[in-house]
Amino acid sequence: MNATELVAQSSTFELTAMWVVAIATILLAVAGVFQDWIRAIVLRPKLDASIALKPPDCHKTKLTYSEEEPGAPCYMLRLSISNYGNHRAENVEVYASELQKKDADGTFQRHGRFSPMHLLWSNVRKPVLPAILAKMSRHCDLGMVIKPEERPKFPEHNDTEVAMKNTTISLSLETTPNMKGHILPPGAYRLKLQIGAANCKVVEKTLEIALEGTWYDEEKEMFDKGLGIRFL
Repeated sequence: MNATELVAQSSTFELTAMWVVAIATILLAVAGVFQDWIRAIVLRPKLDASIALKPPDCHKTKLTYSEEEPGAPCYMLRLSISNYGNHRAENVEVYASELQKKDADGTFQRHGRFSPMHLLWSNVRKPVLPAILAKMSRHCDLGMVIKPEERPKFPEHNDTEVAMKNTTISLSLETTPNMKGHILPPGAYRLKLQIGAANCKVVEKTLEIALEGTWYDEEKEMFDKGLGIRFL
């Protein structure tokens, strides 16, 4: 190989190297601009909800109103909100957007007294949960069924228009509505929920609730006969 050929080969190598460096620089610049977008596609939370009429979702406990008095028997009803994605869900909310009640003709009609608002997260009793980590779940309070004769001790959970012998479900909303639309007397209902977070799309679910109206002291009997809850 003569000197001319060596110079030409060297020039070709230098030109190729320059192109490689230029392309790499462009790719790095593109990756820097779109890294958040790429990360959002690859790493994303995925929310869903479930409920089982048995512990730990639902269980019998006592509701206290005074340190001097014994607690009132009640059944706590909780939703399990799970993150099946590969990234944590941030600022998670469960919004009760609409309540429907079954009429005599078998159709479900909007319950006029119900005020749409957030449900409260269990234990922390707040409408917004900072995060649910990937592959983990947290409980959200749906409501409670208090032993009928104990309801007058808890005005926020009692509707005087409902016969004292009947059970009711008091939904766990972020505030207590003046119209008492959060208190469900015996009947069949559909509660529409919107479950979302700051970094994922909203999931819409419909919860079907059937309250027979009778109080049962035994947990299994209550969940077998007195109450039915399922997602459609």
